[in-house]
Amino acid sequence: MARQPTGAAPARTGAAPARTGEAALAARATLLEAFAELDGRLATRRYLLGDRLTEADVRLWVTLVRYDARTNHDRAVNPGLAVYPHLWAYARDLYRQKAFKSTMDFSTCTVPGASNAHDLWIGLGLDARAHRPA
Repeated sequence: MARQPTGAAPARTGAAPARTGEAALAARATLLEAFAELDGRLATRRYLLGDRLTEADVRLWVTLVRYDARTNHDRAVNPGLAVYPHLWAYARDLYRQKAFKSTMDFSTCTVPGASNAHDLWIGLGLDARAHRPA
């Protein structure tokens, strides 16, 4: 399976749709390897490519939120992004920035009624019931 260059948002791996068999195992392994690589990268820098926010960060933010709130809402792929401490701190840090927070409507990227959505929102430090973009 082709991998995106380091620093780019993880490629769609098919980890959620392919839930059984060898294809699922391979897709999950690729995805989890990418998350581990990103977690390691973010252990030594604030943003993906250094000390400045870039398009790569914006793209990864969208991927991370959609992954944890929709693709992996039932935790079939892994326990969630919180198992990657640097990646999770990075997502929270991005969300605290006005440009991200003021434009994010989590209801557009969550599975209605999914129990993990509340965990994601709380982890990012917001009250999901009251949150809508300004």
